[in-house]
Amino acid sequence: MDKLSKEVYKNRINKTQEILKREQVDAYIIKTKEGSDKVVENLFGYEIVGEAYIVVTPNKCYAITSVIDAQDSEECGFFEKVTKYNKTGPKTYLVELLDNINPTKIMINISQNNYKADGFTVGSYRDFIKIIGDKNYNIISMETFIDEIF
Repeated sequence: MDKLSKEVYKNRINKTQEILKREQVDAYIIKTKEGSDKVVENLFGYEIVGEAYIVVTPNKCYAITSVIDAQDSEECGFFEKVTKYNKTGPKTYLVELLDNINPTKIMINISQNNYKADGFTVGSYRDFIKIIGDKNYNIISMETFIDEIF
C-alpha cells in the first residue's frame, strides 16, 4: 500500500468512526471469509484470505484473523490489536473482545437493499447470533450509512 493509498483508507476509517459516534454505535463488526465481504478491502486496503472479524469502534480498530492473514493486518497499521487464531477459530476471541468493549449497539453488514452493506451471509449471521448468545445487543444494519464511506 503506497502512502497516498494509506491516506485514503485512513480517511475512510475516520468517516466510519464518525458515523459510529454520530449514530451512538459502540461497535461495527465486519465478518469475512475468503474475501466474502469487500468492505474489508475497501476500508483497510487488503483482502482477507481466511475467516476474520474486523471490529471498528468509535476510537479503535481490532482484527481477529487467521495466522495467515495476521501479517497483512499488522502491516497495514490501522489496528490497535491483531488477534491471531489457529485451529481454534475466531469465535472465542470475538466473545472476549465484545466482553472488553461492552457494546450496547452493534452495526453489521446485513442488508436487503444495498449490496455494499450485505457482506454477512445468512450462515454467518446465524453463527454470529449463536456467538453472542443471550447478550442483549441492539443490532442494526450499516446499509443506510455505507454510501457515506465509499
